[in-house]
Amino acid sequence: MSQTVRELDVAFHAGNRDWNQPSVGVEHEGFIDRPARWSTNTAYRASREAVG
Repeated sequence: MSQTVRELDVAFHAGNRDWNQPSVGVEHEGFIDRPARWSTNTAYRASREAVG
């Protein structure tokens, strides 16, 4: 996991400043031709636990 935006800055991942300002955006990498390998419930749960 890596951080790409400083806490003092606001990233526009949801397209709405009011939603973005207090939120944490998590980007899941993967390949569209292998969704079963990358888009798993285990990966999503691990992301949720990492951000609290």
